[in-house]
Amino acid sequence: MQYHPEVKKLSEIYVSVFYAGYSPVAPGTVGSICATLALWLLWSNGMLENQWTLPILTVVICILGELAIEELPSKWAHDDQRIVIDEVAGIFISMIFLPISMTTLLSSLVIFRILDIWKPLGIRRMDRLNTSIGVILDDLLAGFYTNIILRSGMLLLPII
Repeated sequence: MQYHPEVKKLSEIYVSVFYAGYSPVAPGTVGSICATLALWLLWSNGMLENQWTLPILTVVICILGELAIEELPSKWAHDDQRIVIDEVAGIFISMIFLPISMTTLLSSLVIFRILDIWKPLGIRRMDRLNTSIGVILDDLLAGFYTNIILRSGMLLLPII
């Protein structure tokens, strides 16, 4: 289906997280920082009090991300560095059903970025899928592992 140029532009804005993905230095990290700030704003304004808000929001971000990636101009490479909506989904999944605080948010950001850059434990395999959903899956897996690491850390170190 062919969409209007406005849809392609909206897709570009969405997947680049309002152009954060255009950062000349570490666009994935910039996108992750934007996601962390968004979580902090949602949390500090009481918008995450219902435990299901974040999981539902994450699913919506993933679905819209997959659809928007499909609409990108053909000049964009597969998993183009400007696509950072996947980092948002990964950061969000890393905090699902966890208590949100500055400590957990910053810990999530650091752990997620390490996993997203190194791509251990099957993350690299997801990254190699040559599909629009593959672009998102590697970050979802990194976010899932980050969530497990944070949970483990909270059990071992109650100060987190």
